[in-house]
Amino acid sequence: MAGIVILLAGLLAVLLYFTYRYLKREKNLELSEKVEKEEPTPNKMEKIQTSISSSHWERLSLEEKHIIKILSENQGNILQKDLPNQTDYSKSTITRIIARLEEQDLIYRTPAGRGYRVFLNEEK
Repeated sequence: MAGIVILLAGLLAVLLYFTYRYLKREKNLELSEKVEKEEPTPNKMEKIQTSISSSHWERLSLEEKHIIKILSENQGNILQKDLPNQTDYSKSTITRIIARLEEQDLIYRTPAGRGYRVFLNEEK
């Protein structure tokens, strides 16, 4: 009898885990669709960064565009640890997105306490 209870508890835990992951994925898809529909106006594009050409902007992923928009809304810098709360992306996803943006020289990071502060690269 105890074995059946343990088995059912395990199955319930697995079911809850996959339900959580599915709902989080759906939320991220909704967010991605919102970002995709929200094309920057010329004024907003200038505010984001005057040096990003529209063709370069088109090549960015939805997640990269979202991070750049958040940075522009926060005067060009933000603590990296604050990004997951504003985007609903995981910490590891944020780190990967930031790494890709750094490779393109669109942003840079500086140490800030135990974390990093992320800046839009004004020189690019």
